[in-house]
Amino acid sequence: LALRFDNLLEKMLYSYLLWGPVVTVPLLVGLFDIKAPKESFYISMIAGVATAFFWIYLDLEQKTYIHELIPAMGANALVFLFSVVAAKKS
Repeated sequence: LALRFDNLLEKMLYSYLLWGPVVTVPLLVGLFDIKAPKESFYISMIAGVATAFFWIYLDLEQKTYIHELIPAMGANALVFLFSVVAAKKS
């Protein structure tokens, strides 16, 4: 990390890119006392991290000027909420 980034802000955004899509959405849902199966957490975690790596791999930040964290959090939230709704219907 020390050799890849020039300043502290870039290091913090990169570390939050890995932590944010995994933890933030399920944590907020838990704070609102919404019960969800643990499979929803795992599925949304994979979706968030996959979206972040997909965004980095295709270098979409340079094309869209949107940081990888935003679509990764959005994908995590959408997949988590859809999996919670699907689990409640079954």
